[in-house]
Amino acid sequence: MKTFIRFGVPTAIVALYFVANHTNLGMVNLLIRIFATIALFQVVVSYFLWRAKNVWMQSMIKQGAVSDEYDSKTFRSAAVKGGGYALGILVLLYLPFYIALGWVWILSYLMAWFAIEEFLKSYLKERESNKNLMVETQKILNQ
Repeated sequence: MKTFIRFGVPTAIVALYFVANHTNLGMVNLLIRIFATIALFQVVVSYFLWRAKNVWMQSMIKQGAVSDEYDSKTFRSAAVKGGGYALGILVLLYLPFYIALGWVWILSYLMAWFAIEEFLKSYLKERESNKNLMVETQKILNQ
């Protein structure tokens, strides 16, 4: 299932941009781009937010005290950082719309696919490590 997610989601996002960039469907192209952009930002920003949460949980475990208090600045900066990376990938996905050369299409879609896949792979690893951190946190609470 993870393999399907790892390769299916980037393929779907890039395919949506391919359809939106290379067809003339009017308003439908805009809707496809909006949907694909939301999916792209969801993947990339979620990775950075989960990583910030895991760092926060690791610091709680090191201190030995579990608390609901967190630094909102840390999570806000993680979200902004993720948004910046997603914006960079978005530029790659819009290049074929403005530069109609075959090699630009191939390179930009390929680089965007690999970038999305790497963020998704890292996101899945952060989710898995979050489960382990939750178990450790629960052990501290039970003591």
